[in-house]
Amino acid sequence: MLVISIHGIPGDTKELEVLAENIVDETMNIEGLEVLPDHISVFFIAGLPTKTLGKEIIVYVNGLFANPERTLKVRKALAERTLIVVALFASDHIKKCRSVKVFINQFNPKNGFATISLQEFAKKQIRPIG
Repeated sequence: MLVISIHGIPGDTKELEVLAENIVDETMNIEGLEVLPDHISVFFIAGLPTKTLGKEIIVYVNGLFANPERTLKVRKALAERTLIVVALFASDHIKKCRSVKVFINQFNPKNGFATISLQEFAKKQIRPIG
């Protein structure tokens, strides 16, 4: 599961859904990453309006489960392809943008991870703890 958080894009920027789709499409085509579209979430983190908003875009890719197939080469490809997709978008839609940075954070689910679909949650009739 990948959680891609993008910071620094002004809130009035058009075509964010297209950017999200392009990131998902490009990510799925990385050999060795082996991720399905349903396992990629893209979020645009709203920033407070400042003079610097839009000048630099920072992308964090979290939730990349560690496994032997996700080598340094694969992680670098993920960073570089994400960088290209976001930079192309920024050059067309965010005129004051001067740089894009991408950080890849690998994750070991043994360190703590839980997930459940809401449909499954409803079936279990789980009640609050305490």
